[in-house]
Amino acid sequence: MKVDDNLLNVSKLNGYMEGVISFNGNIREYSSNAFLLNVGSNIGNIQESIASHFSPFAKIKKFNFNEIKNDLTGLEKDIQNYLVVTPFGEESFPSEKKLIDWKKYISFRIMDIVDLIIGDYLKPVVYKVMVVFEESGTLSTFFCISFGEKTLVLQFLHNK
Repeated sequence: MKVDDNLLNVSKLNGYMEGVISFNGNIREYSSNAFLLNVGSNIGNIQESIASHFSPFAKIKKFNFNEIKNDLTGLEKDIQNYLVVTPFGEESFPSEKKLIDWKKYISFRIMDIVDLIIGDYLKPVVYKVMVVFEESGTLSTFFCISFGEKTLVLQFLHNK
């Protein structure tokens, strides 16, 4: 897969994630992004690149890194908690089972696009990175998927 194809698929993933997260209502409270960093799996390089990515807008106060066990399978399950929190701004959903099924389906679709991006890379390293921004105190969660010399980042911002 060419780099151009990767960028196209990252853009597709970013748009899909933005559309899904908008179902939470209150777009100022919830957002999501996908972007590609030109760094490998070195935690220091990932941290520096994330800080650099946000430096024009906000300074980062604190980083907390954890490697996700079971790699992509663990990631698919972990992101479900960030996708649909308050559907259509409502505090309850008509059926908890339907909401869980919806989250599973959405995370499956996201992982389909992730698979297109990382291609045949056999052993990606996956980190969950919690970041607190300095002035606002906002908490943002980044899921970093390192493959080769690149890292795909899925970011979820929840201000609630």
